[in-house]
Amino acid sequence: MHLQRIKDYWGALVLAEIFILIFITGFFPKHWMPVAGPILYSLLYLTTALVLKRNRTRMIRAGFALLVAQVIFKAVDWPVIEAISKGLNIIFFAIIVFMFIYQIASAKEVTGRVILEAINGYLLLGLVFSFLISLMLQFDPGAFNFPNQRTLMDPLYYGIVTLTTLGYGDLLPVEPYAKSLSILIAVSGQLYIAIIIALLVGKLSSRR
Repeated sequence: MHLQRIKDYWGALVLAEIFILIFITGFFPKHWMPVAGPILYSLLYLTTALVLKRNRTRMIRAGFALLVAQVIFKAVDWPVIEAISKGLNIIFFAIIVFMFIYQIASAKEVTGRVILEAINGYLLLGLVFSFLISLMLQFDPGAFNFPNQRTLMDPLYYGIVTLTTLGYGDLLPVEPYAKSLSILIAVSGQLYIAIIIALLVGKLSSRR
């Protein structure tokens, strides 16, 4: 019971970190973002792995290795190294999202921890797609109609807005592959919600 409570605390901490990254950093002064963004992502490498039930030790090691790699990559300002860094982030957080879904599916009942995992998985999925958008922009700055002086929040903003199928229309995909990625983001967001709701409702119904 004590261990379970600790896991719940880690899940709440992950949610707090994602909440700050997505909803609060936009209020920071612009010169804070180059420092605040990497710090928050670095914390997520380790705290997300701590919430896992299976392969936790392996993912913690992977998160720590990724954290060290990010520090090294930051010191080497090469476009190829930056692309590799974003690719590693995509792989790591995508694995975390899939493991959250697996934990939700294998849970015997709907608890606070399961609800936290569902929320964290959805928001982390938005982060995964924001890295994909940023990676695409690195190879083709004209793939989206982003401003020339874009910030770290621009790919994150577009990824979350598209994931929720809100679509304000202020930022748009221009190239065909950017449009395909946008379709993938929108469909993935709806599929995630449909799958998670089906799992949670099924567990509640079976318990009754």
